[in-house]
Amino acid sequence: MTDIYLIEATSEYAEQVWQFRQEVFDTYDFSGKTIIPFNTHAGSGDGGTYNTIRELEPNADVKEGLAVSGSSVFDEETKQQVKDRLLGLD
Repeated sequence: MTDIYLIEATSEYAEQVWQFRQEVFDTYDFSGKTIIPFNTHAGSGDGGTYNTIRELEPNADVKEGLAVSGSSVFDEETKQQVKDRLLGLD
């Protein structure tokens, strides 16, 4: 079975939060692993973090991410998007 990692790549928070996540990528080897980034945002989409993950982990299979507007996290449509995304993982 392939290991799958859901990576929360929130772009709303301070630089120090992303620095912590970057340390995770520096510490752990995700080569040959599947990474599925997701985040909430206040209008910036993924804020470029998905590409940063691809750069930090060039030997990982980084799937298309899911960026959700923070103002819509409790909307039924958003809940369905997240559910569909998770159920669509293989």
